[in-house]
Amino acid sequence: MAVLIGHASIDENGGVHGGTPGDQNGKEVFKQNWWDWGWTVLLRPVEANIGEKIADACEAGCDNDKIGYSWDDRNSLRTQAQKVGFDLSKINTACQCDCSAFATVCAEAAGVNMNGAYTSGNAPTTSNMRSKFVATGKFKALTDSKYLSGTNELQRGDILVKEGTHTVIVLSNGANIKVQEPGNVRNNNELAYRAHIQTYGTLNPVRDGQTAGTIGRSRRLEGFWIDLRILRKTFPNLKLSGKAHVQTIGDIVYSNIEHDTCVGTTGRALRLEAFLLNISGLPSGKKLYYRSHLQGIGWQAWKTSGQWSGTQGESRRIEAIQIYIS
Repeated sequence: MAVLIGHASIDENGGVHGGTPGDQNGKEVFKQNWWDWGWTVLLRPVEANIGEKIADACEAGCDNDKIGYSWDDRNSLRTQAQKVGFDLSKINTACQCDCSAFATVCAEAAGVNMNGAYTSGNAPTTSNMRSKFVATGKFKALTDSKYLSGTNELQRGDILVKEGTHTVIVLSNGANIKVQEPGNVRNNNELAYRAHIQTYGTLNPVRDGQTAGTIGRSRRLEGFWIDLRILRKTFPNLKLSGKAHVQTIGDIVYSNIEHDTCVGTTGRALRLEAFLLNISGLPSGKKLYYRSHLQGIGWQAWKTSGQWSGTQGESRRIEAIQIYIS
């Protein structure tokens, strides 16, 4: 699958001077597939959540036709972004940027203090981006050819630079990047489950206490599936039910959870905030345990059958889960 990038490229006249403010043709600030253009350095955020926010800002900027391209007024994007708290989707006054000014504002939208990167209010250029970005302490410069001449090692939120020429922001992960780090299994009961995550979709199944979802990427977990089919070969009377507490919806009740039952939602951009599970058919001495990794909190304590995991009424997303049978 091709890796997607976003960037400020050229004005509506095919030039760099004199264009009308705003994106006049949808091709001034836009998304496209990665291409090999002799990139000389990759600027990678040192924290995954910064990369996610840079990519989010880039996507919002590419989708907002109020943001256009011009060298003449390249810093007007920052002026407008400051007025809306760097939420590029909310800019409603036509403005301009060039490729490096756009990347710098996206970094600011991610919470990086870029004030020191500006010279008399002028954003960095592709010629000095490397030093300016690294100086913030929030980026590292990578120059190995595996980051510059192919896509396998590219990570969402990376900034590719051909120094003195152009820069783009990476919007999707290369083949070798794993957003889910499941960790070790607790036992071999073969209790499998998988999560559906904002931006990444449905991730690969994990099992027996491994992590399903993402940590440190500020992504909401929207729904998950639990597969008891293998476990039922040992415990044929297993039955699972439960509830999900979902943003704007509230509680959803599940009287029978099977491998194809999504606990939560998909395709609706709604965060799962809490869930509880009830299991029957386990032999004496065995219990179901589960826990949630929560926005701003981290891992909660383990819960057992019939107990809520997560929060209600706090507008707080679950980001990852772990489930196992003792």
